[in-house]
Amino acid sequence: GILSLAASSKSTNHFMGISGGSMCAALLAAELDLSSNSDVMLCSQEQSDRCRDGKQKIGMLVHNMLDDLLDNAAVQRIINNKRRKMHIAMVDAPSGSLMKAYNQPIKLCSNFTDKEDIRNAVLASTHIPYIANGNKTTMFRGKEVVDAGITGQMFVPAKGGNFVNVNIFPPLDYTLTNEYAFGQYVVKMYSKLNNKANGTIHAHPYLAYDFGSHIFGLDDMLVRPLEKDEALRRHHLGHQSFLSWFELHKHKID
Repeated sequence: GILSLAASSKSTNHFMGISGGSMCAALLAAELDLSSNSDVMLCSQEQSDRCRDGKQKIGMLVHNMLDDLLDNAAVQRIINNKRRKMHIAMVDAPSGSLMKAYNQPIKLCSNFTDKEDIRNAVLASTHIPYIANGNKTTMFRGKEVVDAGITGQMFVPAKGGNFVNVNIFPPLDYTLTNEYAFGQYVVKMYSKLNNKANGTIHAHPYLAYDFGSHIFGLDDMLVRPLEKDEALRRHHLGHQSFLSWFELHKHKID
């Protein structure tokens, strides 16, 4: 849906991503199909199953997906397309310190030279310390870096009327109709902890009518890739969320 909206725009579209959002930004900038029966979803599930079977670390999921999905034409679209710009977020970890990384400003990488450079940027952006590949930090362009989510910011807080900020948590003042009192408390706590910049949130999963904390299970707690049926359910919920956002704002777009 977002890609279709971008295609109809006559201005430059900027796709900015932190952590898993950086993978989305890369795939969108490459103009790949993200529908439920696309090559992207099939590749994602194949790599997820390898992680679940203990055949690879979660960091290799990102590496192998980009290696398989980004052919030369897709790479050139990311590098040269002035209408669709990709921006990948990460933070420096001076001297390999996660404590220092927490206080670092988020930096955006917006210019890329080749497929390896693109892949390494996304790997840096998705590098959750110790979980991605067992290492505390990773190297990108000669510096130790980590996932910018470590700073307490789970989306790039872009400002201006032409940006759509997408976050995994809703705004603090959003009415959580699908949550009991304890769930509301937990969601609001995480909403605050993961939006340190207090940026405006436009689109989020709770815009899907049947989304709630009840969908999360052991795989989420263990930061483990999902089984196929659950991955497809989350994909469907994401699509519902976009459609709900679009219905609320299409008059501004038209």
